[in-house]
Amino acid sequence: MTIEAKELVQKIQQANEEVVFLKRQISEVEHEKLYQIVQYALKGLEFEEIHKSLAYYDEHSQTDSELFEDEHGNVLKGVKVLDFIEDGDVVDEIDWELCKEVFLISDGSLKTFDTIYLKKECFECDVIHLHLERQEASVDYESEYKFEKIINNIVDKLKSAYESSIRRKSRLSERLDKLQEIRVS
Repeated sequence: MTIEAKELVQKIQQANEEVVFLKRQISEVEHEKLYQIVQYALKGLEFEEIHKSLAYYDEHSQTDSELFEDEHGNVLKGVKVLDFIEDGDVVDEIDWELCKEVFLISDGSLKTFDTIYLKKECFECDVIHLHLERQEASVDYESEYKFEKIINNIVDKLKSAYESSIRRKSRLSERLDKLQEIRVS
């Protein structure tokens, strides 16, 4: 019985050593792949201003905005590469969600934000008012699959950017063809 216990402990220790080794390898590969994909993303994605607060009168009409700035006073630009809802509810006819968002910043870094989205259907003006408040997260998003999710989301965004540029090219090509067909006497 003690021999069997000793053998089991040795096997457990060996398995634990292999787990540590595999985790280290996964971490190295994830960081390498993330670095590579970020380098492509910096060349292929459009980075937009990151709003600290944003209000919409309706789904299309922005009424108020405040932007994040970097340490040099430049407007912070990024692309949201990961987000998920942490909490939410409806209180006094206001639908709110607390989200964790990870942005790829135009300098190649990742920045995590806590964002509150508020949505209220206004019966007086018959529209839905939207508002967001975003702040840098004090606690980063941690998950065993964080980098894998971010890499996959960046690839999806690059695919969308490619499809968008193909559509834009096609529209411009059609426009040029139509312009060239116009006969001027």
